[in-house]
Amino acid sequence: MRYADFQSPDLDPTLRVCLDDDLVTVACNTPHTREQLLVLTATPAVTSGQLPGRRAIEEDSGGTYVELRDEAFQLLDAECGAYFSLVANEPEAGLTAVAEIYPELWGDTEGEFSVVCTVSSPLEVGRGDMVKTDRSVVD
Repeated sequence: MRYADFQSPDLDPTLRVCLDDDLVTVACNTPHTREQLLVLTATPAVTSGQLPGRRAIEEDSGGTYVELRDEAFQLLDAECGAYFSLVANEPEAGLTAVAEIYPELWGDTEGEFSVVCTVSSPLEVGRGDMVKTDRSVVD
């Protein structure tokens, strides 16, 4: 999809993914606390050795997760933030873009390594205090 298409009011709203407090997918014109904006491919960085591949997937009592260096997450967060600043249309105060990496997307069945750029309140904000909005951040 081209950037100009993404900005169009004619964009199919089902292409936008919004989540409520319970992390259930909802329509972006209903109250939600998170919006997934973009999926970045990290496959070239993994292939060149800049990021670890499947060996970065770890598991503990809290579940399965992808463990990257803090510097890697900071760079990915910066990329997501730059994209957010390009497409955001007067977003609610208190929202930020972060990179999220899901184990099932880190070396998927196609061999792709993907990063999801998500807009929400900062990670340290408690679930009950997160900013809620009833529109897409690009509307």
